[in-house]
Amino acid sequence: MRGDDVRSGRSSLSGPVRWGVDGVTSPQQAFVLPVGTVTFLLTDVAGSTRMWESEDDDAMRTAIVRHYEILSEIVNAHGGVRPQEQGEGDSIVAAFARPSDALAAAAVAQAALGAEEWPTGAPIRVRMAIHTGEAHLRDDTNYAGQAIIRTARLRAVGHGGQVLVSGATRDLAVDQLGDRFDLRFLGEHRLRDLGRPEHVWQLVVPGGVDEFEPLATLDAVPNSLPVSLSPFIGREAEVAELAALVAAERLVTATGTGGAGKTRLAQQVGAELIEGFPVGVWWVELAPVAAEGVASAVRAGFGVAETTTIPLAESVRRMLGDRACLLVVDNCEHVTEAVAPLIHELLTSAPTLHVLATSRVMLDLPGEQAWRVPSLALPEPGVVVPVEVLGQFDSVRLFSDRARRARPNFELTTANGPVVAEICHRLGGIPLAIELAAARCRMLDPRRILDGLDDSFRILSGGSKAVMPRQQTLDASIAWSYDLLTPAEQALLRRVSVFVDGWTLEAAEAICPDPGAIAGGADGGLDAYAVFDALDRLLDHSLVYTIDTEVGVRFEMLETIRQYAARRLAEDDTERTETHERHSRHLMEWACSLGGALRAEEGEAPFNAVVDERSNLLAAAQRGVD
Repeated sequence: MRGDDVRSGRSSLSGPVRWGVDGVTSPQQAFVLPVGTVTFLLTDVAGSTRMWESEDDDAMRTAIVRHYEILSEIVNAHGGVRPQEQGEGDSIVAAFARPSDALAAAAVAQAALGAEEWPTGAPIRVRMAIHTGEAHLRDDTNYAGQAIIRTARLRAVGHGGQVLVSGATRDLAVDQLGDRFDLRFLGEHRLRDLGRPEHVWQLVVPGGVDEFEPLATLDAVPNSLPVSLSPFIGREAEVAELAALVAAERLVTATGTGGAGKTRLAQQVGAELIEGFPVGVWWVELAPVAAEGVASAVRAGFGVAETTTIPLAESVRRMLGDRACLLVVDNCEHVTEAVAPLIHELLTSAPTLHVLATSRVMLDLPGEQAWRVPSLALPEPGVVVPVEVLGQFDSVRLFSDRARRARPNFELTTANGPVVAEICHRLGGIPLAIELAAARCRMLDPRRILDGLDDSFRILSGGSKAVMPRQQTLDASIAWSYDLLTPAEQALLRRVSVFVDGWTLEAAEAICPDPGAIAGGADGGLDAYAVFDALDRLLDHSLVYTIDTEVGVRFEMLETIRQYAARRLAEDDTERTETHERHSRHLMEWACSLGGALRAEEGEAPFNAVVDERSNLLAAAQRGVD
């Protein structure tokens, strides 16, 4: 490509074009997405939201359509392919088989956009990012995976008119083309995926702007967000929802069972919101801290020196002034009595402070907004889908990524895909459990891992020694939550483990009429605990959850938690025998009471109730046979 072509924005494409979903594409384009090592070019219009608010609507629509025409024509002319449905807002996604083609397309496009006479008062300025990596198809017409996500992260830190290039693309381009492109090194920067820092280069467009504001990376705003050694997988919708809630509310507590991914999600939300908190996003890790050390940990998190004359809340108020700040307090569940009043004092003293807490239980503070961290997205159980579709579910993506780290030649295939999906289902979509299972791919194939889940606490061990002991095995993670319960709550958790597929409040009362007495009544007042109260606390601790059915509310627990509780129940032969007997007796009495309704043909409700209890009925019947 000649230099005058870059400056003029000319390309070799001529002839008519046709409309696409958000712009135009060539009628001659054969829609085949490149795979393997692919170079992605992602663009979007800088400040488009502000322009839509300030510009004439007709002029803005005309400008955006013209911008799509320019980009589509140039991408096609340089051998790029645009996925059919990817690209949000005023953006495009393009894939190239060669880095040189992507760089040339970006240079021509910026020159053409700069030379255009726009109908809007302000010119349309587009930021672009180019990154090369291993491409994974979500389906036949769209991409998924870390390469395209990292390209989007790179684009997010740039400015209108700027083309940012990753180190991977630059290295390939230099090896192939020497000094054909003028690339300026901008330094090493942390992107918002919190993974490894990126060597960022800027493509200098002849005749274009070559000086820009500093990149809007994590390094541009004060923060103490931890560096992650593995990529954050999926959960785009959850990150967006929680980030919006944290931006709008003063105190948000992300709750969930052990291993649900609360910490990684909070890190990502902090990174997403960093531009909105100019004083910084400060991280406080409470997992290794005892109650008496909470205040010092929070003080250190803010970087406030110890003093005997100025209280912490006053120091924070003075530091913030009228500027916003986000404090992320991780793993609060074991020190709630110490951290809750401190957070309340900070929030009342510093009106511009926002707090995101992660905990297995709520803090029970005024104005607190609870947000339950869901399990990772799972495919429909028992439904066979193409491996490309299977690979777009977050749980399967996480397993595949962590399996490749344990065994680099691991690939999700038509043969092992259904097995991996079943593993993720058996583990309830819990990230910690999935990561521990995937780590076993170093020695076992997915089928052997699935077979081993009958004793999940044996196979789901051996986590990283760099994390807290309770995060190294599934057993330790659940035991951490179990030990936070009162004896009555522990007793109820053990006993409801006999339910195979959920239970009702009435069923819980039948098999555990007095959890305080079962727990021995050693602590004063335990006998007064009703099943309702203890079950409510298990909900608070994220050990059980509720679902709405056509015949009422049912309670359920993840299979991994049920296995743990069942193992604790088996430690006492008398308690286990009594619980099994109560379970069988309750189901027999329940089935007999339902007979009249079934004979009277009282609609679908009785039949739906039988369907809900089918697994429990089968378990009780099998126990009777044994």
